[in-house]
Amino acid sequence: MNKLIKNSARYVDWLKHLPRSDSLYELTDCLNCGEKGLSYQYFGFDNGDIGWKVIWCETCKSGVKISRTKIPEGASRLIDVQEQEHFFEMKPELKLIV
Repeated sequence: MNKLIKNSARYVDWLKHLPRSDSLYELTDCLNCGEKGLSYQYFGFDNGDIGWKVIWCETCKSGVKISRTKIPEGASRLIDVQEQEHFFEMKPELKLIV
């Protein structure tokens, strides 16, 4: 599965650095490598708007997993356990701070 990263950016550093709006991730630089443009994916359940979110840099594959986040109305989210597992199987190089 994904690996934990060991760099100078801490979980709290990522949380402070990330924009409040999903639309701004593509303009946000990575705390690990400095490249601009972060990707994200919501994960959740059928019966609620609370889940978690993975945010990562496409260049260095570093990122963060944020638990207990509100999923905005209409946002793409992976609900099925197999979908969630497939996501991480397709991105084995992700190095997340959790």
